[in-house]
Amino acid sequence: MATSKKSIFFILLLNLTFNSCGTNQDKEIEVKTDEIIVPPEEKDKMVEKVDYHDNGQLKAKGFLFNGKRMGLWTSWYENGLKWSETTFLNNNQNGSTSSWYPSGILRYTGKFTNNKKSGFWVFYDESGKEVSKIDYDNPGVTDYNKQLRDTIPISKK
Repeated sequence: MATSKKSIFFILLLNLTFNSCGTNQDKEIEVKTDEIIVPPEEKDKMVEKVDYHDNGQLKAKGFLFNGKRMGLWTSWYENGLKWSETTFLNNNQNGSTSSWYPSGILRYTGKFTNNKKSGFWVFYDESGKEVSKIDYDNPGVTDYNKQLRDTIPISKK
């Protein structure tokens, strides 16, 4: 009798497993890409994404393709002034980038290659004065102004 109860339990368990794992062919499936769920009607289309701060000001604006950032993305502070601009390719930062202080003064400009800082980046203080240039393609040189000073020959008398 115990074997028969085990057999019935096993058959019920199999039945439950197969029925719960079945698929509904008529139902549209959402595509999940990099943790962003893409509705079926947006698959393989460039879609503009716009977000707003609670006060109604623009917060961020850019384009998604299959849930991945593409092209120029811009963000703004709650006061309406621009915070940053960055170029994306397949959700990776690729191309120029700039950021501003909340006052509207430029903070830095630079470039990304596959989500890594590359080339020369120029940094400014809150008054807009250039304070540093860094060449991310030459890891041994962290300050462009220092590089210039180091390459100027010093005459010995």
